[in-house]
Amino acid sequence: MHFIKYDLHATQAKAYLTPFHDYSLDEPITWTDSICDPFRLHDMKATCEKLISALSKETKILIYGDYDLDGMSAASSLYLTFLRLRAALWQMKAEQATDLTTLLLDLAKKDNWHALIKTSNFTSSPLQNERYNLAVYIPDRLQEGYSLSQHAVDYILKNQYELVITVDCGVKSAPEIAQLKASGLCVLVTDHHECPEILPPADLVVNPKRLDEQYPNRDLSGSGVVFKLAQALEKTLNLATGCLTNSIVEIAALGLISDVMPLTFENWQIIRAAFNKLQHETGQIGLSILLAKLNLQRNLLTYSDIAFYVCPKFNACGRIDDAYLGLRCLLTDDKDQVEQYVLDLLKVNAKRQSLTEKYCEEAEAFLYSQPEFLTKPILSVPLHSAHSGIIGLVAARLQTKYLKPCLCFTEVETEGQRVLKASGRSYGNFNLYEAISNLQAKQPDLFVSFGGHALAVGLSIYAAKFNEFNNLLNESVQSQLEAVSAKVEISYDSLISAENGEAILPNVEDLKKQLLTEPYGPNRPLPIYLYAGKLKSANLIGSQARHSKMLLDNGIALLAFNQPLLAKIATQTDTQLNLLFTANLHEFRHTISAQYIVKGAYIVGNLNQNGPETEVVSTLEGLNAKQIYTILADFYNIIQTYGEMNLLYLDIAAFGEIYYPCLTTLKHNGEQAFRIGVNVVCQCLQILRELNIIESYKLTDKVQLLKFMPLKKQLSLQTADTFRMLVAK
Repeated sequence: MHFIKYDLHATQAKAYLTPFHDYSLDEPITWTDSICDPFRLHDMKATCEKLISALSKETKILIYGDYDLDGMSAASSLYLTFLRLRAALWQMKAEQATDLTTLLLDLAKKDNWHALIKTSNFTSSPLQNERYNLAVYIPDRLQEGYSLSQHAVDYILKNQYELVITVDCGVKSAPEIAQLKASGLCVLVTDHHECPEILPPADLVVNPKRLDEQYPNRDLSGSGVVFKLAQALEKTLNLATGCLTNSIVEIAALGLISDVMPLTFENWQIIRAAFNKLQHETGQIGLSILLAKLNLQRNLLTYSDIAFYVCPKFNACGRIDDAYLGLRCLLTDDKDQVEQYVLDLLKVNAKRQSLTEKYCEEAEAFLYSQPEFLTKPILSVPLHSAHSGIIGLVAARLQTKYLKPCLCFTEVETEGQRVLKASGRSYGNFNLYEAISNLQAKQPDLFVSFGGHALAVGLSIYAAKFNEFNNLLNESVQSQLEAVSAKVEISYDSLISAENGEAILPNVEDLKKQLLTEPYGPNRPLPIYLYAGKLKSANLIGSQARHSKMLLDNGIALLAFNQPLLAKIATQTDTQLNLLFTANLHEFRHTISAQYIVKGAYIVGNLNQNGPETEVVSTLEGLNAKQIYTILADFYNIIQTYGEMNLLYLDIAAFGEIYYPCLTTLKHNGEQAFRIGVNVVCQCLQILRELNIIESYKLTDKVQLLKFMPLKKQLSLQTADTFRMLVAK
């Protein structure tokens, strides 16, 4: 493992801080019209023409979304755009007016908008607006699944909709779209997921991932595509810049953040514009109330706040409850009603958190009983009765812990057949979608359905073919994932020591300037600081003691959320810690201070560099039985101390895997510490295996997984062949 300082030239640094703009940090960043021309997207111009024609008339329109936050934000953004446009177009026709921009701006005034939005029936599912012939349909995750279904097709035909436009879905719904087209409907698809070679038979398909697409930003979310559509409608109708887009930018940003889109190109600018509204203006009422309930300070708002505190609340209702609740939070204009919706959202999220913990424990119990699954390049975990809305969260948790792509399965019944439904999360830059897509091309009979993108996938397979699927997938990706895992270079921006900490770390004023250049996130991380040294103290904090608070030798305090093992390791070893952390602002009791958050922890060796050289024991050969027993007992006690759920990753060669202890230093009976070499580690492991105290599983050439076995009786070292051989020598 290598730590590499990442250096930027001045011009690179300026471009990094203010992407695609020549902003000064002393000036507020304002929304501009400099993002990509939306008409560079295939079918965008024709889509605008069809929509304007339909909105001008009384065409019955249904917006078809998805149950995750990107789908909710895309659907609500498009509904607000259509509602404004249709009301203004109809008014312009009735009054024979000529200035559509003036009408739209007038409708946006508080009283007028309140009257307009009240024409919506927010208690219905699907959401209806009979006055303006608009509806929003979100499929039920459990009953219908992702994208268009037969149930949805039947509903659309029964209620005689004339135009259907999909958001955040549709590109893989060819059979359902064919049915709608055969019945005479106009079908428009807007999506951002990977496209098949043959597009569905819709009238038009807008998707930055079309195989024939040349649009420069492939990384739009579903809500991002809708934002581009609103921008294109502005241009087509010769409206003032921002006339439609300014009113939906906060909602569009939610989808970009929740779907973890890279902060490159226009994505950064869209989210930056949203932050300007959320930080400095009244903003969207549902978001405003939710931020207040979460005690998030608007003037200190960051990308991480939205990603880790706001987005999960909306996603929770789509996972285990009613996705329309999220829509109502985003669309309702009545403050009292929104207050209740937000409270309901928080209750659903609490239930989601409880279920996530339950299924994570079940997953860990399965891996403990069958640790051979951890030896595979892709971790596949069957959870036969888990809620299908939660398995993606479990996959994300396992991927973070075990540092490899993960698929979590739950059993459902489809047309009388046992089917395993899975949600997957990738690791690093490994393209999980491509890997599974390649397998589907070779073995289509394994699959019931499949979709997603590089970092997240959803699929269904026949339950009887789980083992075949798991083996074939892992065989096909072995070499690719070994290459990903081999990359152990860690980049940082500044090295912090006990002497230079206060001089290098940003203070409150520095962080206020940093706040002006938010968002920081995927492909645009915050500055990373590396501390190498000892801790003065470490303790667990929080109501459930799940977070570690560490005080460095230089007096600086670091926080590590959801990492209780780190405080335990830090207080029980005499080894050097390498801590990677970022800085942000924190407000408590009206006082703003700098806060430092740990992002990675590595234990790399002993700290006695200035004292006498520590003895190195390179082999157990030549030692007597008592000496071997002493080393073996210390070794076992250390690895058992740091085992979690009775499992422990042990990197035999590198001694520095994240969250796991360096095993090169031992101290016993108050004597001077000594270090053991790699060969001694291997000899100790072999003896423990022969005693049936541990089982070990090879994960890579360097890393083993240890499983600790229950001790049923007193053991004699003489029963271990390796111990007897060493003593005999």
